[in-house]
Amino acid sequence: MVRFHRGVVVNASPLCDLEQTTSMPWMLHQLLSYSPIAWLTFLCITAIAAFAGRGWGIIAGHVAVAFAELWFDAQWVQSEIAELDWDGTPDQDIVFLVGVAIRVVLVNAALLPVAILFRRLSLRWRPRSVHPVA
Repeated sequence: MVRFHRGVVVNASPLCDLEQTTSMPWMLHQLLSYSPIAWLTFLCITAIAAFAGRGWGIIAGHVAVAFAELWFDAQWVQSEIAELDWDGTPDQDIVFLVGVAIRVVLVNAALLPVAILFRRLSLRWRPRSVHPVA
């Protein structure tokens, strides 16, 4: 069974079913709120940016993931507002932006080891010294 949450399709398994995760720690709940496809996208963006761009690529990858998270969350709120039985929550106010900022920090912190790993791989696979032809 598949359902729509936070702008992406999520699996309706017990781990991703948000109504049944009341005993789950808050930070883990925030990390599991995105679908496996969204996480795969975040991992690919981070890995490719860190490998191709080295140090600046790590920063660019995390910024790109942050924009993707903002877009996913905005799409989720817009879909909730568009429903007929919308009761005023969630809404796009300062609390929404603070929540997105916290989620961005959590997700990017979880992606940091991937970025460091691919940064090290990029150093191994590139030539160490290039002699210019003169």
